[in-house]
Amino acid sequence: MIAVPWLIVQRPGGAQAFGFATAGVTLALVFLLPYYGWIVDRHSRKIVLLAGQLFGLFSTGLFLALALWRGEFETWHFVGIFTAGTLYYTIHYPALFAFNQEIFAPSQYRELAGLVEVQGQTASVIAAGLAAFLIDRVPLSLLLGFSALSFLVGFFLLRQVPYARSPDRVHSTLSALGQVAEGWRYLHERPGFALFLICAFIPFVGVMVSNYLCPIYTTRALQAGPIVFGIGEMTFAFGAIFAGLSIPRMSEAIGNYQTVLWTVGMATLAAVMLALFPVIWLYLILNALLGWGNAGSRVARSTIMLTFIPNALIGRVNVLFNLLERLLRTFIVLLLSSRMDELGAPFGFGLIAVLIGFAWIGAALSRKSVPVEV
Repeated sequence: MIAVPWLIVQRPGGAQAFGFATAGVTLALVFLLPYYGWIVDRHSRKIVLLAGQLFGLFSTGLFLALALWRGEFETWHFVGIFTAGTLYYTIHYPALFAFNQEIFAPSQYRELAGLVEVQGQTASVIAAGLAAFLIDRVPLSLLLGFSALSFLVGFFLLRQVPYARSPDRVHSTLSALGQVAEGWRYLHERPGFALFLICAFIPFVGVMVSNYLCPIYTTRALQAGPIVFGIGEMTFAFGAIFAGLSIPRMSEAIGNYQTVLWTVGMATLAAVMLALFPVIWLYLILNALLGWGNAGSRVARSTIMLTFIPNALIGRVNVLFNLLERLLRTFIVLLLSSRMDELGAPFGFGLIAVLIGFAWIGAALSRKSVPVEV
């Protein structure tokens, strides 16, 4: 998911192809997510996680086999690999979120959210460092083979995790759309709380759009190669790791609400600076700040959701936020990809800054609606 976008945008017309592929798969997920949320809330979360690992294994293996059979990687192979990776991400993380809430005690949520972020971003640092070094030196088929193997290892590791369905999770007889409607009713009855959760989620939307922008920004605005791109991914992950370590302590000291305001504010600042000053050394520093702001808001927001939203509803509420994220991301990426040659990647970061800035205002205005932490 780091090497493939870079390779796509290096090809003629690659930036537009990557943009339309990103928007297309995101729009498709809008229609699939309600059914996936229904599966997460209705069935064993462990089985869903295991199925996600198998999907990653077989989809990666399929495109690897097709490319080896044809003797080369074509653009549609890259797009297929990226699409499969995006689908895996969509399958894995909502199930993991609900799984964690089910098997851990509420007293552990704050520390758990931080540790999950540290673990995931440490993996990102390693992946980005390897990608920066290996993209131009090692055949992509070898990287994909290693990636497929990682899904297999993940499957066997997840099998070892003890799991029993929570007795508090009642078996739902609602349809997929009925469950989405139930999640909507839960948020509709708490409009201020819903606004706060949406605003705390917006930095993540910005980061998802930046995944499209960064390879183009590095190539065109910075006039740099894959080493700078990979190091930028690493500094982003380092910022997120620092968030995973610092945010649980910060939120314990000043509360999750104030932590969200600080982190969303820092993400806004980073996006503004990226838009105004396309300089390599500053790009690396601002990526770390963006990583801290995004991960920090996610950790604080996750703690609030895990604490105050019932486990029986967590999947169907979470799917609504994922739907919103996908729709916003699709709209922004389509806008940017259709006019990237004219507007440029710095304009994209400016658009992200405006979006996150409005989110900070919304979070600040919804303070009275956030449940009081004990």
